[in-house]
Amino acid sequence: SYLSARPGTSEVFASVVGQGMFVNDGSSDTWTPIGQGAGSAIIDHRASSIVYDPDDPDRFWESGFFGLGPPPEAKASNANRSDDGGNTFVALANGLDADGIGVDFTDPARRTLMIGVRAQERVLISDDGGASWTDVSETLPASLGEASFPYVIDSQTFLLGSHKGDRRGNADPGIFRTTDAGETWTKVFDEGVSGTPLVSDGSLYWVIDAGGVVESSDDGASWTIVSDFGPANGALDARRNGLAETADGGWISMDQAGMLYSPDRGVTWLTIGDRFPWEADAADGFAYSEEQNAVYIWKNWCQFTAALNPVLEDAIYRFDLQPDATDETAEADETAEAETTDEADATDEADATTTTEATDDTGEADGESDE
Repeated sequence: SYLSARPGTSEVFASVVGQGMFVNDGSSDTWTPIGQGAGSAIIDHRASSIVYDPDDPDRFWESGFFGLGPPPEAKASNANRSDDGGNTFVALANGLDADGIGVDFTDPARRTLMIGVRAQERVLISDDGGASWTDVSETLPASLGEASFPYVIDSQTFLLGSHKGDRRGNADPGIFRTTDAGETWTKVFDEGVSGTPLVSDGSLYWVIDAGGVVESSDDGASWTIVSDFGPANGALDARRNGLAETADGGWISMDQAGMLYSPDRGVTWLTIGDRFPWEADAADGFAYSEEQNAVYIWKNWCQFTAALNPVLEDAIYRFDLQPDATDETAEADETAEAETTDEADATDEADATTTTEATDDTGEADGESDE
């Protein structure tokens, strides 16, 4: 259902709805359950995002949906925190299905949190580390689509990225900003976005749902289009995509059929490696491990018969990036304009070839669909 690479380690987490969360260190096909410590909250929902503390490698927050059991059962919480690298989880007081979660990292106590409620126009904030939550959606437009991508600047300043989701033609998504902890919101970008924004060199970068990348250098107050082609191209569920910075300083993202690489901060994009091993639009996301210099991709499959939720043999693949490879296998993304290809050819060293490695049927990539 969801994969995430833990920074500073070779570990990759995988969430399987109804089964829990698992970890793999890249050295084998074995996925080991986490959250097994005494007193841990049960993480049996489908994870939708994980946010890591930049100052504490053992602390992270995760959100999700389709959890089992009603509140106040710990396993019903759709927001949780781990302070020990995933050995145990603390259930935060949220029983609503959640897409993304944001954390205020300017506060050493990490008290301000923000959640986007899945498939709704609602946003919740907490100023006590998740012990209680307040709905701050009243002044957000009802037409924003789905409030999937929250991002916290500080205790008063939040960003919300939305996308059309199931509302399609009836939605008017974009990026929304508040400087008064959600009392009022201003629309600061007029197109839907995809995934969590990338923070790089003091700026924020967001994938545009219709294709391309947008940048802000003023904490989200204004946005400039970097490119209007490349990632997404409007063909993906917005929750599947995003941006990641690679070990060589490039960026990776995806379209409906394969991985993309940008050597110049989103201006131009190259396809890297083979196309995905599944049919077009089957990939449900990617996770980049800097320690492994590898990309993990996954697809979901669901079957609720008798509470069965099997994991397919080809649910997860790993692509090993080769930063020193030549560009013989790279080609300019077909959506890029012709004049960008000369610039792309100058980035031979940034190209990557890939190898694929399917996990065995115990590799726990969720078989749960988005719908």
